[in-house]
Amino acid sequence: MNSTTSRRARLTCLLALVALGLALSAQASPTIVSLPPHLQIMPLGDSITYGSHSGYRRPLGLLLSSVTTNFVFVGSSIDPDPSLPDNERHHEGHPSYAIDNTYTNLDGFDDTLYRKYGGDSRKPNGGHWFTGLASGPDARPPLYPDVILLMIGTNDRDNLDGAQDRLDRLISKIVTMRPKAHLIVARLTPITKTDKYSSFVGTYNQAVDAVVAKYATNHLVTEVDLNTGFPADGLGHDQMHPNDIGYNWMATQWYNAILKVYGQPIANPQ
Repeated sequence: MNSTTSRRARLTCLLALVALGLALSAQASPTIVSLPPHLQIMPLGDSITYGSHSGYRRPLGLLLSSVTTNFVFVGSSIDPDPSLPDNERHHEGHPSYAIDNTYTNLDGFDDTLYRKYGGDSRKPNGGHWFTGLASGPDARPPLYPDVILLMIGTNDRDNLDGAQDRLDRLISKIVTMRPKAHLIVARLTPITKTDKYSSFVGTYNQAVDAVVAKYATNHLVTEVDLNTGFPADGLGHDQMHPNDIGYNWMATQWYNAILKVYGQPIANPQ
């Protein structure tokens, strides 16, 4: 080996060591981000938002807590788990709710599913989730969330006809009522229970893409993909609701979507 070749080899080796050191440093040091103060986040959706063991909300809260303590989840429902921090207990996840039930309860009242199936988690808590209630047992002030995490449509799986129009109508209402809120709309997680439902998810997610694209130009509307890359072992026994593996993965996608809204570098939480 001549001297020129030897110098090139040493230089190549040195550059490789520097690159390795930088990579290890990046893995060891969490991404530093700065989110707005008093950040209000509304998890909005159906049973997947409600979640078993608080669903994606618990791991999302942990991720957010790693970069800021100045955030709060908001909504009319309160998670019964006392181990959750107070700022992470509120949400607007209601099992069995479809697009239209959510649409009505933003500024009205629809307890159809609670009367049909029962269960405290299905109570709309008086509805008026955005506008609030001036009096009564569910009295509360209006909500003006900074970020709305919308995942809805799974319960429209037996009513696909018109689902895109219903989603369009819901998003139109949200951006009209709360134009300053950043609305992040989720593509649905997989359903492997039947081929019919699996096909529904694919078709519905195309509708999500189309509706989000319609509003993204002139409104604070973005999309998060909770389908592509979903863990193969991330669904529970019903092959519809995520398990802890799936919820942890979802939390990371929501987390990065929130960072992206505020122009922060996408983190890779350890």
